[in-house]
Amino acid sequence: MQKIYFFYSIFLVAFFSLHAEEQSVVQTKQDLVEQSHDLIWNEFPAFAKKHWRQAENNLETQTVYFQGLFGSEAAGCRYAGEYGVILPTNEYAVHKCGGEIILNVFTGPVIEEVRPIQQKGWKKWNPLYVAQELIADIAHKYYIGGIQVYETKNVSEGIRNRFTFIDLVLEGQSLKRHATYITRISLGQGGDIKNHVRKMKALRDQTPVEDEQKENINVILFGDSRGSAATFIAYATNWNNDKTVDSLLGDDDQTIIEDLYKDVKLVITEAIFEDVEEALAHHGPLRFRPFGFNILKPAQWLTHSFTWLLSSYVPWGESPVGVADLFPKTTPIVLVTSDGDTLVPAHSTKALAQKLVDLGHPHVYLINLKEVDHVQYAFGNTKDRWYYQVAIHAIYKKHGLPYIPEYAELGDQIMDVLWVSQHV
Repeated sequence: MQKIYFFYSIFLVAFFSLHAEEQSVVQTKQDLVEQSHDLIWNEFPAFAKKHWRQAENNLETQTVYFQGLFGSEAAGCRYAGEYGVILPTNEYAVHKCGGEIILNVFTGPVIEEVRPIQQKGWKKWNPLYVAQELIADIAHKYYIGGIQVYETKNVSEGIRNRFTFIDLVLEGQSLKRHATYITRISLGQGGDIKNHVRKMKALRDQTPVEDEQKENINVILFGDSRGSAATFIAYATNWNNDKTVDSLLGDDDQTIIEDLYKDVKLVITEAIFEDVEEALAHHGPLRFRPFGFNILKPAQWLTHSFTWLLSSYVPWGESPVGVADLFPKTTPIVLVTSDGDTLVPAHSTKALAQKLVDLGHPHVYLINLKEVDHVQYAFGNTKDRWYYQVAIHAIYKKHGLPYIPEYAELGDQIMDVLWVSQHV
């Protein structure tokens, strides 16, 4: 009997130890993040004086970008380095100090909530639109750190030759400024899923290769903040969706929706939340408890109520954590977060990463930055931008996508830290 008790005790210890290890795999990896940052930063002085070249201009690899809340397609230039992005208004956007994070950026059509400025007609002088445009302009120049938008005729031929998606032209409109239709905001739910399908449809219609080469197309999906939730949910719910585009968009297109997503090789989500309520629950100001009173619940209720009344978001709708089990295990997923993010706390992103690990996803990567705040991941802090660049290019290399060799070589040294599901 004593032997039975002994072996039973051993079994219980082993079981709970294994369970604890499984539950904390993301946190265990994060204990090594500080060391990995120091390792990469120590290499920076030797590399900082070099002028990096972009990865080879392989137009068979495209990155579909989906912006964050209140942003326009121009925000994608933060991640495109010195080459910027071509916009659906036939304009060119570049960030003065954006990181070399994503390559061959495809912004697709303007999403429904974004209203580009009218360059002609009475709407140009609508005071409500003008006020919103001024706010967006200030955000572009200061909070987002200096996005510049030019007409493509003012862009060098060398830059123009890198892009072929300049025929999605909105006549008489510009993304130098924009307003936002509040009622069309859906925070990654129904409206944003439709917007994402439209982008994928536009990519299919304008891919600059011959029909016989389309089997070789590589597609990367990239979203930041709200755009990361939209990207994650749209892909998780549509990669095996056998319905037609017409059934979702009502545009007489009989293409099967899953065919639009069949070439996706990697999904990158920056500042993604597991769900809106959870992100709000861990938001710094809402944890304040004056005189011991927990203001969290009424604050959440008010936020959800106003958001629900004013926008298309519904508290019981789709969320990243709610569709995590639908995300295909054959597609690698990168989650990028920052300990300095005051809008979408790192806890929320890490919880989603842990959820994917628990579901047995074999290729979950977590890039944990240290200082930068929301929307500034790619440019707000030199040390974080450097870490972000080398990490993402190492992941590109690992999965056979175009990469900058110098960055990837350094990033290979921290792959064990980035790959949080390595031993799953």
